[in-house]
Amino acid sequence: VKKRMQLDNDHCILIAEPNGSTPDELRIQQNNLKNGVIRYFDEKKAAGIVNVLLPGASQPSYVVHIFPPSQFSSEILQHHAPDAYRCVVKNKIEQIYLLFIITSTIQ
Repeated sequence: VKKRMQLDNDHCILIAEPNGSTPDELRIQQNNLKNGVIRYFDEKKAAGIVNVLLPGASQPSYVVHIFPPSQFSSEILQHHAPDAYRCVVKNKIEQIYLLFIITSTIQ
C-alpha cells in the first residue's frame, strides 16, 4: 500500500467515522463500529481488501484496503492528511474510525 501511495495520482484516502443525528444514535453507531468491524480486524490482526473490477474487465482495476485504528493508520493520516489526523486521531480520547485507501492496479 505504501508503495502505491508514493504516486500522487494513484491513490485515494477516505475515513469512515460513526455518525448519528442524536447522541443516542451516535453512541449506537460508535458501539457497532467498535465492537463489530474494528474488533474483528483487531482479533484477526488483519485489514480488509476488496478487488474492484470495472464492467467488462477480467482483472481488478482498483483495490480498496480497509484498516482499523492502528499505528499504520495513524502514520498514513499524519503524513498524507495532517488535518484529518488531528481531528480523527490526535484530539480524540477513543479512536473509532476506519481508514480506506483505494489504489489503482494499473502500472
